[in-house]
Amino acid sequence: MNSLGRIAGQFFFVVVILFSCQEDTSLLGFKRAQNNFRVAYAEIPLPASVMLIDSLRTFNESAAVADTKRLLVGQYTDDKFGLLTSAAFTQFRPYATRINIPADAVVNEVYLNLTYDYYYFGSNNITNNTFFVHELTDTLFFNKLYNFNSVVGYDPVPLGSVTSLIDVEKFDAYFKDNNDASTTNNHIDTLKIGLSSDFGERILSLAKTSTSEDSDYATFQKFSGVFKGLAILNSAGNKVIGFDPRNDVKKTFSKMVIIYRYTVDGVEKRGRLDYALFSTDTGGVMGFNKIDADRSSTVLSGQVPFQEFIPSDNQCYIQAGNPIVTKLDFSKFYQYIDTIPTIIFNSAELLIDPIVTPTFPAPSTLRLRVLKDDNRFRRNLESIPSVYSQYVLYDIEGNVNPLGDIQETFFMQLASLSGVYSYRGFLTVFTQALSQNRTEEDRFEKFAIVPSSPDFGKSLNRLNFDINSVRLKIYYTVPNINQ
Repeated sequence: MNSLGRIAGQFFFVVVILFSCQEDTSLLGFKRAQNNFRVAYAEIPLPASVMLIDSLRTFNESAAVADTKRLLVGQYTDDKFGLLTSAAFTQFRPYATRINIPADAVVNEVYLNLTYDYYYFGSNNITNNTFFVHELTDTLFFNKLYNFNSVVGYDPVPLGSVTSLIDVEKFDAYFKDNNDASTTNNHIDTLKIGLSSDFGERILSLAKTSTSEDSDYATFQKFSGVFKGLAILNSAGNKVIGFDPRNDVKKTFSKMVIIYRYTVDGVEKRGRLDYALFSTDTGGVMGFNKIDADRSSTVLSGQVPFQEFIPSDNQCYIQAGNPIVTKLDFSKFYQYIDTIPTIIFNSAELLIDPIVTPTFPAPSTLRLRVLKDDNRFRRNLESIPSVYSQYVLYDIEGNVNPLGDIQETFFMQLASLSGVYSYRGFLTVFTQALSQNRTEEDRFEKFAIVPSSPDFGKSLNRLNFDINSVRLKIYYTVPNINQ
């Protein structure tokens, strides 16, 4: 009886889907006068759920990698996603390592410059945000893959602090100007944070030994063991702010600076030491973001990473930074196409529609990643069925991403039509590859929707939508077999 019930249920599903199909009257596919082929349309609902993950990298890759270089600092309480707090951790590295510092040199001023990249997440009000700088007590390592939940120790007593007025309307305008095709309208604003003179004196004392090639100052591996780096925090506020750690006279001016004074023949002179927060050198400078979330008062409370669940409000959730993804199940797609021995896809569009009008910054694009049975991302080091080999690409972390129709990797673009928001993207070629694999154990069946732009590990952009709003729309051509 149970077996009959399952068979009946599957038959009922296929019948329902078939009744939703329509013969298309357009010129898609291979229609001919003798009607040897016909074009059909189906809209397949994709079951969705929500999942936390715990392996999202948030460090700034080397200059050779085209990721966003960003330090995120601040906090915000989101009614849907809870309290979000981000602290930035970074090394600092001497620009010049073989220098002569006069023996009588003393610190005149020491400060940290941070260049706004005009990213923010949180309140739209103009507010004062206070930033604190602390000295690290744990060493950072350039070859370590730091995640959003990596723990690094720091001295609780700050080296310095500053309060800055954040006007998000200016941030929005400047961000747009800095990311358009022109460089003539770019804006550069820096946050200057004065630091402890005692901290500067300790660095200056070490710099006086730099004449030796293998000194603790001249060798960065030794230097970073003595001066481990800086933590940049925001203890209270209603925004998370982005800073660009690079130092480029055309774009940014982020660095730590020590101004020292000394005398020559009774005349006071000034000298300067600069320290990079990001470097194009082989050794590099490590910087990453630790992003914490307290979701205890939300429907996302108490969840375990990599275990999918359906929130009590029947909404799907996606967030970058402290990562939440939506999991998609393509089993209904396979149930449908398994009833069609020969099929050629003319179009396959994945869409989420409608979307609640975003009140917070939403990802401008989303992408799919292939999941394994344990809900971890499938990576390039694992075997990939040959039928998919031409239809997937790998991102900088080695994750398997479906090939899209236009872009190299599949993207769903945020769009608005008559005030109704949606995400839409085409993956026709990849869907054809899915249909060609008739071996169940090798099928790509589970996927995660993740934020793509801004970068997954360098923003807090988020999204929620009805759990039943994800579907796959397909147009396809099949032989018209006469009964």
